[in-house]
Amino acid sequence: MKKMLMIVIVLTLILAACGQNIEEKEEDEKSTVEIIEEPVEPIIDYYYELITSLENGDMIEIDLLMKEFIPNLSKDESDDVIAKYISILKDNLRSMIEEYYSEENFSIHGEINEKREFELVGNDKYKLVDLIEEEKFNSLIKRTFENGYGLMCGEGAYYPVVDYVVLYEQYSEYVTESMEMYLRLMSENLINPTLMEEYLNVSPLELANRAIEHEFFLKKDPGFIYKEDIRIGLMVALYKLSGPNIFDGMLNEDFTFTDELKEAYDYLLTMKDYPVTHTTIQGVVDFSISKDGVLGSLEDMDDMYDNAFKLHEEASEMIDELYMK
Repeated sequence: MKKMLMIVIVLTLILAACGQNIEEKEEDEKSTVEIIEEPVEPIIDYYYELITSLENGDMIEIDLLMKEFIPNLSKDESDDVIAKYISILKDNLRSMIEEYYSEENFSIHGEINEKREFELVGNDKYKLVDLIEEEKFNSLIKRTFENGYGLMCGEGAYYPVVDYVVLYEQYSEYVTESMEMYLRLMSENLINPTLMEEYLNVSPLELANRAIEHEFFLKKDPGFIYKEDIRIGLMVALYKLSGPNIFDGMLNEDFTFTDELKEAYDYLLTMKDYPVTHTTIQGVVDFSISKDGVLGSLEDMDDMYDNAFKLHEEASEMIDELYMK
């Protein structure tokens, strides 16, 4: 019995020792495991980074950051960044224009005329940089484009403009509906201007559509930050619609409405939800009726122009009353 008891005690001590060795081994193994932590990506405040860079005013850096960061912003934040960017471009536009009309650079216009075979807004504009050999002109044009401007032509001379075409192409999917429409309308007027110098550059029906689109915008979002640009677009369209003339091809030789203009007016007279445009066109039609359809003659256009001026002034007042307060 004593022998059996001794065996049990020995076995118990052996098992206890084995258990302790196993636990110590497991602890040793745990202590040798290397803990690898995943690197934590820094949280970038894209909006703050862009707003800060806009305040610093380095336009090339701003452009690069906008391309990288705007896809990560909310649409409202993207609107805010692009609105501030446009504001900077507008503020700097006069000084940029002056460079093209300085005595030192004035012959740049002839250089551009010789080389230009494409639009100088949008991404195609950079082709011009490779074609201008004069170093100082090349440098000026490159800097103009890199700083967010394009070039437009008036009476054979070129002047910088805010390049809305690039902004629309790059960012229209990241902004709100209002900003997208604003960039589109401004882009369309750069690619296919309503006026070329003082002459109508689009068809009467296209002119009618532009009037409606611009008034639609003002009705939809009268608080938009750049609504004055939209107002100007509407006033330009109404300027031609209220004063059709033979030099724009809107009147026949006998000073009656062309078929195209009649079609445009008939369309606009149905658009009663757009009171400025509708009232203006109604005024033109009423004047035409009072003249038995003949608005004037080459010898006498005074009444026609007086009526156009009156309608345009009334349209301006109505826009301010309805949309600009």
